[in-house]
Amino acid sequence: MKREIKNKVEINDLTICIPIRIDSESRKRNLSSLLTFLSRYVDAPVLVIEADKQSLAGDLEFDKNCRYIFIEDKDPVFYRTKYINRMFHIVATPFAAIWDCDVIAYPHQIMAARDCLKNQKLTLVYPYIDFFIYMPPYFSDIFHRTKKLHLMDSENIEKRLFQGYGAVGGAYAVNVEKYLSIGGENENFYGWGPEDGERQKRVEILEAGMGRVEGMLFHLYHSRGAGSYFPSEETQLRSMGEFCKVCSMTKEELSEYVTTCLVPLCKQGKSFLPRI
Repeated sequence: MKREIKNKVEINDLTICIPIRIDSESRKRNLSSLLTFLSRYVDAPVLVIEADKQSLAGDLEFDKNCRYIFIEDKDPVFYRTKYINRMFHIVATPFAAIWDCDVIAYPHQIMAARDCLKNQKLTLVYPYIDFFIYMPPYFSDIFHRTKKLHLMDSENIEKRLFQGYGAVGGAYAVNVEKYLSIGGENENFYGWGPEDGERQKRVEILEAGMGRVEGMLFHLYHSRGAGSYFPSEETQLRSMGEFCKVCSMTKEELSEYVTTCLVPLCKQGKSFLPRI
């Protein structure tokens, strides 16, 4: 078992961005526990954007470092890529970490990801080394009650990979300017889909600089609501088609596609919200 976290890490040039739509009570509980964990152990700006018909997260406790924004959105599909791009346009820090509300990592891993972006001049860094661990309800409940990550990280607890070896979901950190220059989030992905894989493949093909840091990422249990599935068969086919198209491109073809399609898409939200 790793030692309990004792010290709070200070990261003033990276904003932790959490785009959310609450589709279950368990997901709201995960968000609440994540915010408490961050307030205890990470001194960094946090931005939460909730987009939905009505605010379901507004009654949670938000730390002084955390800004919560609710946007009324009656679309039954959570257009996650669009809102992430909007977050990139309003953060005031050069680096940002996009963080699912259901995942937890040791604070030093967030710091290490920032250091890689800054010192190695990378565009994209994953704050974990391939291992994305699923925590079943019992162990997730232990974290909710204690907020002590080391209790879930015991050698005696069987660890099950959430997305297989080499996962690229859950959390990632970027140099905001560099990432936007290669298209930011691909807004051709509407709703749940393979955008995590496309992001990694696009950075790889463009040789934009990608890295990982040591450590694991833990996924808290939540019931699977509408936000965990393709919204329709048509959307699924379109998303998989986009993924395959990007993966099949050469560096030159993808550079042209980024310039003519992806960058104009992500620039549409430049004045969407004021900078923070």
